[in-house]
Amino acid sequence: MNSRYTLLLVSALAVTGLAAGFFFPMLLPIIAVSLLAGWLGARSGRGAPAAVAVVLMAAALAWGAWAAFTVRDRNRGRDVRPNIVMWVKAGEAIPADRAARFGLVLGALAGLAMSLAAGRYADPGLRQHGVKVVQGRPVVKGGWADDRNVAPVCEFGPPRPGRYGGGIVLGRLEGRIVRIPVGKKGMAAHTAAFGTSGSGKTFGFVLPNIISAAHEGWSMVISDPKGELVAGKWNARGEYEPGIAEWLIEQGYRVLVLNFKNPAQGSHLWNPLCEARDDAEFRRVCEAMINCAGKENPFFAGGESNLFTSLVGLTRYNSDFLDNWRHMRTVLSLLAWPVEALEAEFDREFREGRLPTFFYEKWQSSRGMFNNFATGVANKVAVMTDGPLAAVTAGHDIDLVSIAREKTALFVILPTQGDLRPLLTAFYFLLFKRLVDFAEVNHNRLPIPCRFLLDEVANIGRIPDFNQRVSFDRGLGINYVCILQSLTQLGSLYGAADAETILGNMDVRIALRVNDMRTARYFAGMLGRARVRDISERRDITMPLKSAFEMTKRSESVKDMPLMDDWQFLEMPFFQAVARIPTCRPLYLHTLAFSEMKEFQELSREPRTVADFAPQVSTGVPTPPIPEMDRDQAEPKRRQPRPRHSEPAGDVDVLELFNQS
Repeated sequence: MNSRYTLLLVSALAVTGLAAGFFFPMLLPIIAVSLLAGWLGARSGRGAPAAVAVVLMAAALAWGAWAAFTVRDRNRGRDVRPNIVMWVKAGEAIPADRAARFGLVLGALAGLAMSLAAGRYADPGLRQHGVKVVQGRPVVKGGWADDRNVAPVCEFGPPRPGRYGGGIVLGRLEGRIVRIPVGKKGMAAHTAAFGTSGSGKTFGFVLPNIISAAHEGWSMVISDPKGELVAGKWNARGEYEPGIAEWLIEQGYRVLVLNFKNPAQGSHLWNPLCEARDDAEFRRVCEAMINCAGKENPFFAGGESNLFTSLVGLTRYNSDFLDNWRHMRTVLSLLAWPVEALEAEFDREFREGRLPTFFYEKWQSSRGMFNNFATGVANKVAVMTDGPLAAVTAGHDIDLVSIAREKTALFVILPTQGDLRPLLTAFYFLLFKRLVDFAEVNHNRLPIPCRFLLDEVANIGRIPDFNQRVSFDRGLGINYVCILQSLTQLGSLYGAADAETILGNMDVRIALRVNDMRTARYFAGMLGRARVRDISERRDITMPLKSAFEMTKRSESVKDMPLMDDWQFLEMPFFQAVARIPTCRPLYLHTLAFSEMKEFQELSREPRTVADFAPQVSTGVPTPPIPEMDRDQAEPKRRQPRPRHSEPAGDVDVLELFNQS
């Protein structure tokens, strides 16, 4: 039924109902219910459901009016002025009266029920996108997915314990919560979520997925850019909004906190120098920490990596260093040592067999341009060695493998200022490697699966081999949920080819409101097109006088349309999202607000701080003393000259070698 004609019919019935109510006040409540049923049918229904709702409402009104005008005074046996009170309250009534009363109430209630049931078939003129609606037009073929289309790979309802009770929470589809379980139909369910700042990623996506992972019994590694997930926050209205850590503890989780934002509030400790186990890991970690920012000049990046690696090795293996000196703050301190003092330390430790050859070679390849490379290294590691943050990396009380042995929620609180990508890159690289190595010796499966909820993943930096991780880690029990603001962030870190590989291995790609056209075009291209019924209007305005009395001619046609244009992503309303999952048509969703979940009601409203979940961090970080050396009088130890055809290395005087030859 055309929505315009339906509205006209309901308007006419409304006038009739109001007139009847004026003369018969007792009918007003039932008339109001009937009119509400018709209005809902016209607004939210289309086709047969709306027609049935309106017909039932009209039948109820007509039947009630007929019964009211035919009330008889049975004692006198003649027609009298209708008495609605008598007709409604009469205990004994003729069959027509009983049928009229029954029909009046039943018709109104049935019309209301039919209208509410028809709400899922929304009128195209009243919404732009959804099931059977594309760009405000009825769908003929294709279009957005409905519950039947996604049922083979998805589950419905809020997260709950049990098989397929968790998974990735996508949002609400026509009012029903939709989840895509990991492993169902072989789905890895790695997820890439895009949304600009303020689009509701934390409240409408991250928190519901933490609840879902907890019901599955997965361990979690959660990046928390704002530091609000652990202990909650105070909003602009002065109200305390609780965090999720206390609820996780009640569910049997061990909560760990790496607080890189404000370590003085409390944090567990993690030292990359204690975590790396062999030369290969040292090399990969040091290279990752230097190269994490993205593409750089290969010459300077390589030199900085060599220098940094050699200093890390000296810090780890120097026999004169105390155990509480072996941390990242000492590495930065070594950059202030005179080159001659460093040369002496490297030479002694290597000659006496304590320093592995690998680190000595790195030193020899970088010492010739020490001052140039030292500046770059200092700029990249200085932030993570400042103040209390240095203390976080000076101790070591987190066993990364334990995340796969017992249910753990590890929160990584990130600062809003400063570049901690070198430290974060090392942490995530070693964490991934520990879990993969542990799974490989445990029949290629983690005893407790682990889900990474990486909000603002671009701030973590370029993680080595991440494009391979998302390809192969599904079978090991590792799931990745990467949350970004734009495609540009991913491409600038990993390059176009690796970024495409990463996205290609993401089964779930979901977009909230975005602000850049590249991301908008990417999703608009993925959604595809649908065949819709389009109504066009035409009126001849050549002769103004004639056109004033001419009726508009309307024609209907079927045409192809994109599900969404790229510019529409910039105008996407709050709390709405678009998702693409394998084997299904695209989904147009409403995000699931965390406040709508029953777990939100279970949270304690007692204010908490990070200190309630993490130990205090000491402020003092000891470092070795910087050697005193008179640079003007110090004579650097020279090595024997090489053969004349070999390239001189280090700080050997080339002119002197030439004269000697």
